[in-house]
Amino acid sequence: PVPIGRRTSSVTRVASTGGRPEVVLQTTGAFLLSPNGKLMLTETGQAAQRRHVISDSSGRKLAEFTLPAETVVEAWTGATTILTSTSLTPSIITTVSIADGRKRRVTDSTSDVIAPTWSPDRRRLAYLQWNDSKLDHVIMNADGSGKRTAPGHRTFVTPPPGNGFEWLPDGSALVYFGD
Repeated sequence: PVPIGRRTSSVTRVASTGGRPEVVLQTTGAFLLSPNGKLMLTETGQAAQRRHVISDSSGRKLAEFTLPAETVVEAWTGATTILTSTSLTPSIITTVSIADGRKRRVTDSTSDVIAPTWSPDRRRLAYLQWNDSKLDHVIMNADGSGKRTAPGHRTFVTPPPGNGFEWLPDGSALVYFGD
């Protein structure tokens, strides 16, 4: 998400061909646009619970749900689901349905999970995981099955720049730092 800060900020839309900027909503928290550009998620609140609002591209509120303050929205996993992780140890990756707020845990890690990233086709998930004082690249299916450490992976004592890996645009492979 794009962190906006604690003061009220505008989410503004302007055509790439020019034209007048249009303020579509006001928020005091993070902002995240869905992959198809039709939905926006805004996050507000600094207390034990954070309020998340789903709006259409014109700013009309469609749904609302809350998540604990230690839960971070990482990405959209399609038009109807978001990917979250926790700042707790061990960190947990879940998907959350924006229709009803239903949560589904997709990792069973007993160590920290860092930088979860969906493949472009949303069928697989990759992340970095602390394992015996080093970071490993882990790939798994979107439902949590098929978890494996990337073969020939490089382990890191400290995290690499960014998240250390990228998916190819067609989702056929993961490209990462390695030995």
